[in-house]
Amino acid sequence: AAPTAAERTRTSRLLIASMTVMMLQFQLTAQTDTQIWLDHYKGDFAAQAKTTSLMMSLLMTGGFFVTPVIGAISDSCGRKVQMFLPPLMNFLQRFVLVYTQDVRALFASFVIGGTIASAGMGGWQAAIADLHADDPAALASASSLISLGPVLGGVIGPVVGSALAARDIRLPYAVSAVFAALACGLVL
Repeated sequence: AAPTAAERTRTSRLLIASMTVMMLQFQLTAQTDTQIWLDHYKGDFAAQAKTTSLMMSLLMTGGFFVTPVIGAISDSCGRKVQMFLPPLMNFLQRFVLVYTQDVRALFASFVIGGTIASAGMGGWQAAIADLHADDPAALASASSLISLGPVLGGVIGPVVGSALAARDIRLPYAVSAVFAALACGLVL
């Protein structure tokens, strides 16, 4: 049986909440990541820029190749699997960074975790589209609300993360791991 309007609304809210939590946890560590780069390069901004550019290029290249694989997994196993992979990878990534703030660990976890996470992000939009395929007004509303997740994460995450990092450089990673686990739970 097709889901009722109330069930669609509830599912949309869960999807929007999970996306928002996912992006909040991702942005919690933005300032801490920057501090690790600055500490490692000690003022050598050219080397920092080269490393950051390489990291982002690898992440995006990886996402380019991994996205079709994640999409195929989603087609065969369902949208939940696709939406579960990004917070799971971010949980593992942040968990590692709680214990080491080494620039190599940051680089590797960001590229590997970020590649999987970016490749899976389309799952949220696809789930909303599947849920509201027969109701264009509800689809437009839910699509606009789910796009707020990255915005809210980008506004709130760095502020909260900076406050946490002022107490302990590992704290943003620990809180981010908790939020990633929460996002996994919301998806399931």
